[in-house]
Amino acid sequence: MIDAPGRFLIRPDPRRYRRHALSAAPLLLLAVAAVAARLAGEFGWLAAPAVVALVGPPAGGFWAYARRHDRTVSLVLSPDGLRLTDWRGRLRTLHRPTAVLYCTIYSGGGRMEHIAVGGPLTETPLVLRTRQWRPADLAELWRRLGLEPAVDDLTSVPGVRSRFPGVPLPYATCYPITIGLLWTIGAFAYISLVVTVFRAAT
Repeated sequence: MIDAPGRFLIRPDPRRYRRHALSAAPLLLLAVAAVAARLAGEFGWLAAPAVVALVGPPAGGFWAYARRHDRTVSLVLSPDGLRLTDWRGRLRTLHRPTAVLYCTIYSGGGRMEHIAVGGPLTETPLVLRTRQWRPADLAELWRRLGLEPAVDDLTSVPGVRSRFPGVPLPYATCYPITIGLLWTIGAFAYISLVVTVFRAAT
């Protein structure tokens, strides 16, 4: 959190991705051990490089995304309004924030927690992922804006869009089943590619 004259900046909680990695580590280690044992019988000494090829790129991609996310994403309150910078470096500015909604969106059998920040109908609302930010930082931001957040623990994508027209909800929130299927297909395709390459090398 950075507090400068005429400017208030907050960044996502950097511990979030560490918690994800630590919580997933035991299951991943078991999976890696099982895969290594399975590959050892087929690939012999190539089993170790095969496991590295399977695990290394996804782990590296996760680390690179988490690092860029922590360094790039920010919320800045200035005289011009509230500006959100996403992990791609894209800027979105809400010049006159007038409402804040903490909402739990149920979509496709899953639940996702977001914060919608709205303003005049002529402006596009901002959307934040609730768990990415420190609660104390957000509370201070709303205090400076003079806004009292509303809470809706049971809503849907259409429900949020009816309150905040034009709100840019993430694809994973709007189409969770489709995104999940794409990730699954991609994972199987990647595993098949690695296995095929090492099988040809034996």
